[in-house]
Amino acid sequence: MTERPDGSTPTTIGWMLIIIGVMSALMANSADSNEGFYLALFFANLGIGLGVLLCSLGYLARAIWFLPGRTLEAEQAYAEPQKEEATCAYCKKVIAGPAQPCSAVDPQALQATVERIDDDECLRALHAEGLLLSDDRQD
Repeated sequence: MTERPDGSTPTTIGWMLIIIGVMSALMANSADSNEGFYLALFFANLGIGLGVLLCSLGYLARAIWFLPGRTLEAEQAYAEPQKEEATCAYCKKVIAGPAQPCSAVDPQALQATVERIDDDECLRALHAEGLLLSDDRQD
């Protein structure tokens, strides 16, 4: 899952632009020429305007990110166990989860007969669980 943006980057850039805009406004007061005054005033207006826009967008993204409804949905999704049903290829009974062994078969009996199982998916699952050490089958 990719992380959603929390709005910290536009908020930071917005505050930096506001600071640049305020500094440009102070520089506009000390301009020697008319062109320098208008140039500093342009940067002040641009910095403050874009800064306020980016700050408000950043805070809006942060408000959407931290909505209480989304937090509850995420907590419920993590709290509920993942329920998947699978069928054991050996005894044909329903298994509650993919990582749980079949309760109908004794582990020692399963290890003794694992080389004779014909289902490749079951063999791969047993190999992944560590019950099957080699891929050799005896027919």
